Amino acid sequence: MKHLRGLDSTERFVVASSFISLAFAYITLLI
Repeated sequence: MKHLRGLDSTERFVVASSFISLAFAYITLLI
């Protein structure tokens, strides 16, 4: 499956964006 590498980089992007969203939500709760 050649799409595996593309999927891997996409997963990293999704994990990064979801982590940023979590951090933003946590900061909003603190304020």
